[in-house]
Amino acid sequence: WTSGTANMNIVVPTFSFSGVTTSRKVGDPANSFTVNLYTPGCGTCDVANANVTVTFSVSSATAGIVSVSPTTATILANASQSSAASISSPTATGTYNVIAKAAGFTDGVSPSVTVT
Repeated sequence: WTSGTANMNIVVPTFSFSGVTTSRKVGDPANSFTVNLYTPGCGTCDVANANVTVTFSVSSATAGIVSVSPTTATILANASQSSAASISSPTATGTYNVIAKAAGFTDGVSPSVTVT
């Protein structure tokens, strides 16, 4: 064996969102969505090597504009897409984003949603 060194770049995966409607009205029906594993520089090219529990929250200046149910979803081992979750009917005008978090991942942020 010959000793040596190598430089490596570690890329931290995140999440992309599928199904988030970006323009909604107060009282619209719930909006079902999923998240996918997303690797910068590769896209949605990977699968999980173990189950990944993803936790959802809502970021908005308007308190209570929507909620997410369930608040967690799972990406199963050897898969790249989560089970479905639902964003409730909007209760007020404003904007919001859904945040997806999991250990070992950079937080995923949905496209901004405008409620009129």
